[in-house]
Amino acid sequence: MSVFNARKAYVAKTVDELNSLFVDRKSNKAVYARFVFAGPGPLKNDVVEHPKLRKEIKSAVIGVHDVAYPFENGLSEAVRLSRGAMSNIAHARGQALIKKLFTRIAKDNKKYSIGARDTFEGMREGAAMTLLVTEDAPYQTIVCEPTIAPKDSKEEDPDQGTHLVFHHAVSEKDLAGKLKEIEQDNTVVVREVVQFVDWALDHAERLHKCNVEVIAVRSPEGLQFKAGFGGIAALTRYEFHPSSEDTEFVDLEDSDESSSKEDDDDTGDIFG
Repeated sequence: MSVFNARKAYVAKTVDELNSLFVDRKSNKAVYARFVFAGPGPLKNDVVEHPKLRKEIKSAVIGVHDVAYPFENGLSEAVRLSRGAMSNIAHARGQALIKKLFTRIAKDNKKYSIGARDTFEGMREGAAMTLLVTEDAPYQTIVCEPTIAPKDSKEEDPDQGTHLVFHHAVSEKDLAGKLKEIEQDNTVVVREVVQFVDWALDHAERLHKCNVEVIAVRSPEGLQFKAGFGGIAALTRYEFHPSSEDTEFVDLEDSDESSSKEDDDDTGDIFG
């Protein structure tokens, strides 16, 4: 076999492997949202331009880069070269999600939660579908484990097992209060305290069926999202009514009763 034919066969085999690995057979969708091709030689271009490369992959290519090294060093260089493109995509996606959130709020269709407390509640109840949280969100998560390990705990991965308990804190004061409560609880002990955004990226999808989108605060939309909602909100699967609504309703009733009483007092002064 000539060198030309050997190269052609190698490229074709590579394309077949890519199609098999990165396109789901059931859904016919790419398993990743974006792809970067890189390498020290021209073969990567032949692969990207190959007619048999599935359109699901080809349409998601954001960069084809020449790198000086193969293997891990080449991968690191490819990531560095693609950082700008990946950042632009993440920024555009974040803007679109914030716009979607604002649209739902404007329509008041209740398919959203805003602020830390309501969003944490929405996650616990399974209502949150997409969690939006800024990269510098100040919220923290307390990771606890039982003082007495369950009988089947040896079969569980300690970082992925269902025996861990999580408490989310909205402020330093809230964190201190929760830690004090846990100290008085003999059934669990604190394992660690981590940033909520890190916890969410690792656990939210598995525990709450909730996608996580980290919002950059460098854009005007990101800054508005941070200032207006504390840098956290969620798009929900269905109409969500957090318990804070009940509190607001009670406050409004108290306010109305107070106003009514004042009006009665004023009337008495006029006609007394």
